[in-house]
Amino acid sequence: MTVKNPDEVSSSIFRNFTDMSGLLVPADETEILKEEGELLFEPKDITSTSDMLVSTFRRLCVIEHITVKFFTEMFKRYAILKLGRTPQSASNNKTNAIKMLKHEDKISWKKFTELTEVLGYRPINITVTFAKINNEEIKVSTTTSLTDD
Repeated sequence: MTVKNPDEVSSSIFRNFTDMSGLLVPADETEILKEEGELLFEPKDITSTSDMLVSTFRRLCVIEHITVKFFTEMFKRYAILKLGRTPQSASNNKTNAIKMLKHEDKISWKKFTELTEVLGYRPINITVTFAKINNEEIKVSTTTSLTDD
């Protein structure tokens, strides 16, 4: 068994780290990417689905002016730093995520929260409006009181 020189090992570790981190746009510069390239979703995309979570995610993207370039960088950052993926794996997953977002008509709550986390958000409240048979509406939120106070 050959033992490597400690300088070779540390330089290899450093090279691997810089290879991974060097591929990321500095965190303080990611917001600039919202001004570059095409939007991930247009306003018309919000109503092209009947799924509430897909619609809500698309609405967030439109309101926050999320571009494909911004999403790509944030997804890569999330995959490498949070999930421990390699840059190559992060790139493949990012491509698949964009395809899924553009073509899927339903997403799970788990996927919804993961995607919002990729963008740097965390859902803290959900409000749903229900229509009664007599066309009355009732809004129920995760913060709606259960008493008449």
